[in-house]
Amino acid sequence: MKDKRRRVVAMIVAVVLCASMVLGMAAAGLSAFLH
Repeated sequence: MKDKRRRVVAMIVAVVLCASMVLGMAAAGLSAFLH
């Protein structure tokens, strides 16, 4: 039971990291495109 919860937490953390990285890249590209 604990292992499953840990796996879910790890998956959520990975998704959040990927999302933040993609958002950061999009923001950098948008700022470079605007300037």
